[in-house]
Amino acid sequence: MSKFICLILVIFLAVSILNVPVTAISEIKDPASVSELNVEIIQTGKIIVSNGVLDWANINLTAPQKTKTQNTVTTTPVIINELGNQLYNLYLENPPTPITYSIKTKVTVKSQRTTYIPKTYTIPKDVLVYLEPTDAIQSEDAKIKALADSIILDSVDDFEKIARLSGWVTENVEYDLAYGTKAYDAKWVYENKIGTCDEFATLYIAMARSLGFPSRYLSGWAYGDNGWEPHAYAESYIGVWVPVDPTWNEVGHLDAVHLQFSVQKSNEVANNVRVSGIKVGTISWVEDNTELTITDFKEEEKEEIYDMIKSAEILEAGDNAVVILKFTPDEYKVLRVSLLPCAGQYNLATIDETVKDVILRPGKETVVYWVVNINQNLPENYKFSCPLTLNSRLLTIKTIDLSVDTIKKTEKTNANVEVDILSPKLTLGNTQTISVRISDATGGDVIYTGVVTSNDILEQTTIGNGRMDFTFTPIISGKNKIVVYTSTGFVKTVEFYVSQVGDVFIDNIEIPETLLVGEKTNATITIKNNRQTSQIVKLTSLIDGEESIETVSVFITKTVSVPVLFLETGIKKAEFTLYINELEQTVAKQVEVYDLPEITLETVYDYNTDEGILLFNVSGYTAYNISLDFSGEKINVGDVFGQKKMRVTSALGSYTATISYADASGKKYVFNKDIVFESENIIQKILRAIKEFIGSIDVI
Repeated sequence: MSKFICLILVIFLAVSILNVPVTAISEIKDPASVSELNVEIIQTGKIIVSNGVLDWANINLTAPQKTKTQNTVTTTPVIINELGNQLYNLYLENPPTPITYSIKTKVTVKSQRTTYIPKTYTIPKDVLVYLEPTDAIQSEDAKIKALADSIILDSVDDFEKIARLSGWVTENVEYDLAYGTKAYDAKWVYENKIGTCDEFATLYIAMARSLGFPSRYLSGWAYGDNGWEPHAYAESYIGVWVPVDPTWNEVGHLDAVHLQFSVQKSNEVANNVRVSGIKVGTISWVEDNTELTITDFKEEEKEEIYDMIKSAEILEAGDNAVVILKFTPDEYKVLRVSLLPCAGQYNLATIDETVKDVILRPGKETVVYWVVNINQNLPENYKFSCPLTLNSRLLTIKTIDLSVDTIKKTEKTNANVEVDILSPKLTLGNTQTISVRISDATGGDVIYTGVVTSNDILEQTTIGNGRMDFTFTPIISGKNKIVVYTSTGFVKTVEFYVSQVGDVFIDNIEIPETLLVGEKTNATITIKNNRQTSQIVKLTSLIDGEESIETVSVFITKTVSVPVLFLETGIKKAEFTLYINELEQTVAKQVEVYDLPEITLETVYDYNTDEGILLFNVSGYTAYNISLDFSGEKINVGDVFGQKKMRVTSALGSYTATISYADASGKKYVFNKDIVFESENIIQKILRAIKEFIGSIDVI
């Protein structure tokens, strides 16, 4: 009797078409908050062999994996495949047909947190396999690579790059369950931008691999609004394996309702069966079910320690305001946060970009802002309260109230506000200065002025007119958007571009912060070259409207001296731009150009106390550290702008005083001044006597 051995039957399972499980009723209302989960999993199935008598059957099934954050308990034998996946292995001798199986597993899952990512790393050999393209994940495709390059442009680190890729997939690929019956490849998803979690993960992995980030396809189950559903997501290696779920844009942090069943190079999950017997017929895997029952879970408290700040206490119709969220995270993750406007009859306020995704890094203070526009058509003689609600999967819900008053318009402080940016383009690591000028201020109240950067809030105050400079160092490359606000209802968004430091760059600029008008000096620019050979660069300087251009050769370092001269007083800008091939770097410096102060000295003698009175009048600019050498005595007058009175003990007569002072740059000046304390004439004596007599009369 001849014996026929059937070839392996492999069932490729698209994650989205696995049978929907029976789920016990649970109290999970917010899956994102689940930090630990206990679940009981029962996998059942039926395999039919049409003919023959079986000697044995060998079944391999995908199984819940044991990982750092997921533990499994089962009595079923396990084997390990070439990618390290644990598979349930059922070996059955002389099995009846149909073949049935039932496997029970207890699983404990903890949320995944990423608290450390090394700045530099080497990819291990066993991880390199996840860089390879596959038939379904075509990471070598030129269009996919070009898209990935455009998405990560100006990212400052690898975490930001994978977070941007995930965010792009979340925002640009449409989720549609109608595409859940088949697994589509990355090229198809790139062209059609639609699918389910399978397609989201596939396109993300293709883009990540195209950039050199090893990325693997994870399949299993996830608990959402509809209970347990089959799910696919990813992990990328950037010194450590970082979880990435582009369906929900979870990067770095993954809640505990993700159950991992397998890790693959591509978007296929395979069960297989082999049988041996006599005259074996067709094999059909007719049932493959998974039932999940939650037995226990823990929820982590949402983050409560964060600040919400508003730019103005009282607003009027047509005003603008800024609402700011400020906090410091303790892990790498992507935070989706929204600010919802108040509702009511009058449509009090609208909010620009209500929903924002923010890339977080542990220990790095994060600032998020929203611009709020108050309806300019509100009825007069009303007071409104507008509660704005902050909502996030990771932060506790908070509200902040905006007060809108349309009654006392004439009493409010108003002002014209002008904003100037020092450097429209600069290089990462250089400082930026935003200048705010307030003019025509009315009302007399203190005006609060603030600048909101990506990681800080800078605020100053002024009463009436004034100029304020806000200097900070941007931490984000690419386009930076900051917002300037005042407590008078003014809001303006300012943009500038920050490029990353190249191999050849301006390393330092030395130029005086203050300079006398008409005085010639030099700016010293140090250019650094980290390349192995000399580089020819072009340096342009724009000073007081005059442009100069120099072409120099740089090997390691090169110092260039540029003449500086300003012919008018005020806050001036000196701008230097370095060009090398396609690269461009601009660095600007601010210089306060001043004139010498005008100092006059008036003298009066107090005949009652035998003291001389010196009246210093300083106009134009402040005179610093004024000192007076008078009759052998050195008197420190201090800094003066306006008028200052000093008394000196002195007899009548003529003297020569030596006066010294410093200007805004610290340069010292000395001049002599003749001082005369004259004797009292007869009329002065009579008037003083009358005054003293009147003062001595007692009032009855």
